[in-house]
This record gives sequence, C-alpha cells and structure tokens, in this order.
Amino acid sequence: MLKHLFIQNYAIIEMLDLDFQSGFTVLTGETGAGKSIILGALGLIMGRRADTKVLYIPDKNCIVEATFDQIPVPLLALLKEQEIIIDQELIIRREILISGKSRAFVNDSLVNLNTLNEIGSNLIEMHQQFDILDMFQTKHQMHIIDVMAENYPTINQYNHILENYNGINQKLNKLKSSRSKSLQEMDFIRFQLEELEKLNLQAGEQETLEKESAFLSNAEEIKKVTYEVNQILENQDQSIVNVLRQLNQKFSSLTKIDSTFENLYERIDVTIEELKDISTSCEDISENLDFNPKRLEEIDERLSHIYRLQKKHEVLSVDELLEKQNQLNQQFVSVESIDEDIQNLESELKLVSDELTQIANKIYQNRLSVTTEFENKVQKGLANLGMEHSKIQVQITHTDSIQENGFDLLEFYFAPNKGSQYLPLKDIASGGETSRLSLVIKSMIADQLNVPTLIFDEIDLGVSGEIAGKMGRILKSLSRQLQLISISHSAQIAALADHHYFIYKQEHDHRVATNIKILDGPQRILEIAKMLSGDNPSEVAMATAKELLQI
Repeated sequence: MLKHLFIQNYAIIEMLDLDFQSGFTVLTGETGAGKSIILGALGLIMGRRADTKVLYIPDKNCIVEATFDQIPVPLLALLKEQEIIIDQELIIRREILISGKSRAFVNDSLVNLNTLNEIGSNLIEMHQQFDILDMFQTKHQMHIIDVMAENYPTINQYNHILENYNGINQKLNKLKSSRSKSLQEMDFIRFQLEELEKLNLQAGEQETLEKESAFLSNAEEIKKVTYEVNQILENQDQSIVNVLRQLNQKFSSLTKIDSTFENLYERIDVTIEELKDISTSCEDISENLDFNPKRLEEIDERLSHIYRLQKKHEVLSVDELLEKQNQLNQQFVSVESIDEDIQNLESELKLVSDELTQIANKIYQNRLSVTTEFENKVQKGLANLGMEHSKIQVQITHTDSIQENGFDLLEFYFAPNKGSQYLPLKDIASGGETSRLSLVIKSMIADQLNVPTLIFDEIDLGVSGEIAGKMGRILKSLSRQLQLISISHSAQIAALADHHYFIYKQEHDHRVATNIKILDGPQRILEIAKMLSGDNPSEVAMATAKELLQI
C-alpha cells in the first residue's frame, strides 16, 4: 500500500510531504486547491508522461517520490525479473528535469516508463473523473467481465497463441505477395530464359569463336604469307635453310680444331631444324587453308547473338550470361518453392487457428457463466444507491473473427428507469448514473484487482444526501479489503473516512501554492459542516456534522 508521498515543484505544489495509512482516506478542499493535482503527481509515479509545463518554478527540477509496502506477489516476480532489489519497502522516484528530460528510479534502479507503468499498475488502481468515460468503452466493459470471470490466465494463453498466429499470417501474406509479383514477371522471365537456353552457350566459346572468325576473315592473307615464308625458308636455291647448311659445311672442318666451332655448328644445326619445322607448318597452312564464307557467316551470326544478349543483360562475357541464365532458372524454382511454402504455412495456420478457436470458445463460455450474476449484483448495488429500477444487460456476440482477447463482441446495455428500453450504456447513462454504476462494479471486483491501493477521484459526482452516504458506506466496506483513497466533495462520504486530509491554497512569495493538513477533532467537524452549508456553517450544520461523525 501507499505509505508516503513526497512532491516537489509540481504544478501549483511547491512541496508536500504526506503520510498515508491503511483503511479509508478522504481528501477534501475547495475547487482548484490541488486535490486532483496530487493524483496527477501519483500518475507520474505510475509511468505517465510529463514535460516542463508541470514545473512550479521553471528553473528547478520536479521530484515525486512514493513509498509502498505490502508488495503484491505478482509484482515481486516482476521486480526480480528487472533485477530490482527489494527489502521491505518499494521507493519509486520520478524526476522531471528543467531540460525537459525525465528519469524514473525504483529502489534507486533506473527504469524506463514502460517498466514503471507495469510496476505502478500492480500497486495502484486509480479511478479519475475522466475514467468514467472508460465505462462507455466496450473494451473496458469486456475487461470488467473478464476480471469477474477470472478469464485472464486463459486470455494470456490465447494472446500468446494469437501472436504466433499473426506471425505465421504475416509470413504467409508476404509469400503470397512475393508469388503474385513473381507470377506477373514470369512471362518476361520465361522469354529471357528461353532466349538464353536456345543459344546453348558454352563456357569460353566466345574467345574461341572470335579467334576463328579473325582467322577465317584473313584466310587469303594467311595463305599468301605462309606460302611465301615456306618458299623463303626452304624452297628456293638461296633459301635460308640452304644458306645455313652452307654455313655449317664451312664450320664442319673447324669442329675438330676447337669446341667453340663445334658449339656454333650445333647451334646452326638446331636453327636449321627449327626453320624446317616452321616451313613445314607454313606449307601445311598454305596448302590446307581454304576460305569458308559459310563457316565465317555462322560464326559471325552466333557472335552477334552473344553480343546482343551481353548488351541486353549488361554483361561482358559468356560466363556472366550463363550466370544470368542460372539466376533466371532459380527464379522459376523459387516460385515452385513458394507454392510449397505457402501450402505448409496454410496448414500450420489452420492448426493454430483451430487451437485459437478452442481457447476462444472457453473464454466465451467463461464470460457467459458470469453475466447473469453480474447483472443481478449490479442491479442490487444500483438499487442500494437509489436506482431501484435501473437494470444492466450484458450482450455477448460470439463471432468467427479472430481478434484480441477472443472472438467475442461485448457491450453493456442499460435501462435507467422502469419500463425503459435497453440501449447501449454510452447512449443513455447520465454522469451521476455512470458514477454510481462504476462504484458498484469496482466494489464487486475489488478483491480481483490484485492491487493494494484503490484511488477514486470524485466518484460521488452528481450525487448527494442519502445516496452519497450509501456510496460512502460502499467505500468504507471496500477499505476493509484494501487501502482506499478518495477525493470527495460529499460531507457524507468524508465523515465515513478513517483519515481526513484537507487541501488548500496559500499565497507565498507572491505565488499561490497547494498545502495539505490532516484534520482531527474540531477541525474535522468544521470542515464537514462547511461542506454541508458553506464557509460560515450554521449551528444546524455543525450539529449535522457531529451526527455524521457520530460524535
């Protein structure tokens, strides 16, 4: 529960230091004194966002610190998960810096706002004036029924499976989109692939064909040159080979004189053999080379196809064209693979969908099982608050649509008067009726909220007199289960509180600031009398205040 609250430099609060006790605590004071501002500061502790607009003095940091004890068991598990050390107390501190930055600490461990919000929601259930509008939201109405039906373990299981379902569905949609796009491009891909396959490219053939083309294109010149070379080397009287033979004949007589001449002789002899081999090659080329225009045309045509496809696919070699052909083949294979993957995912999705349906049916049955009890208890509670003829009806429609928290659509219908037609709560309930309805429902599910502190901001809106007294007794009863703090304008409610704080404004250094004091004895009698009749209470009001306080 909330033990202590320290607020510094927040809104119109310069500094407040408050101790809270168990039981029922009421906060009263004139309009604008800062009652709801205190709840705003508590909102910071619970992870709500803020900026420098909340600073009372612009060049000074804002600090809000709250101390809690009797920590709920689920929160202990969360704190352990976050590696936050806790002994007996939990101290949450929120700082709003003049730079606009915000920091949050839990037992001096720095935490982010999401973590702070999760921790705060396990410590305090806060019902503020604008929260009455929540009662009109079908999501909030379903939450109430689910709390009463103790549905959340099953809902958590459902949402875990739903997360898996959504992940599979996302993959499936992505694959279908990819397949659709691939199919749209398939005709063009098929044309490109057939064009490449028809050419039947071979690795390295471009270089071979280019050499052959160059050879055939210069056949006559090659034939002429090789013939002439053959003649010069060997087939003339003064051919190079004959001349070298003559030289060797001259050296032959000298070989016996000195090894130098023998070496020269051998070198010339090797040269003669090499030139004869060259001459023979040239003779073969010259005699066997025939110009083949048909073959040249075939080669040039094939090279033309190769060059055209290289330009089309922006590559420079046959190897790159073959790689492109392989890529296009893979695209075809991938489409077939996508079809198989789609079938597998659809089968998996069907299994998960069936599991969701089974759990959703259980959630639906749990909701149905408490609707009659809920309707009867609400009707009884409203009757106790002066709304004897008001009735509520829970309409649940079980659908085939997969959605968060099950397959159901749920809405509260309300009939405020005898013979009234049931209409959606948001369309018919007044502010006062909604306040009473909210209190009745909160009192019904208080023991299932699993929080040690419940706070109401003017739950008595639109009610007074005897009805306010009855609402006060409900609050008093609730305070036996948990710590209850209520901001109220009702004397009847304030008189039933165990602890009464009075909030007021005071001018200080030409600035207005909020202050607070605990009332006891005569001070409390006077404040309740003022709440009954104004600033100058009559003797009757004072007597009524004492009666309400049972003094």
